[in-house]
Amino acid sequence: TFESGASFATVHASNGPEALREIAAFEAECQKNRKFHVLCVTVLTSFHERNLPSHWRSSQVSEHVFSLAQDVLNSGLKGLVCSPEEVSLLRKKFPQADLVT
Repeated sequence: TFESGASFATVHASNGPEALREIAAFEAECQKNRKFHVLCVTVLTSFHERNLPSHWRSSQVSEHVFSLAQDVLNSGLKGLVCSPEEVSLLRKKFPQADLVT
């Protein structure tokens, strides 16, 4: 992606903290050459409480969004892809995040 000239790449925030830290290190390395940002998808907008993956059904969608966003920011990344309905809540809770809808 970076070698082909992309300025942004998306990954899923559910990759987990260890992978997110490695991705953050990759983003930092790429930024030594030019602007490059990784955007982390929290929960797909097609999901709602009735059709969540089975391992996520014990919590509400919003809880997953906030938990995943926290993992992303703890890893050193700032880019979050989220639903327009979540922007104001995420902005309030994570003012340092770069939000994309």
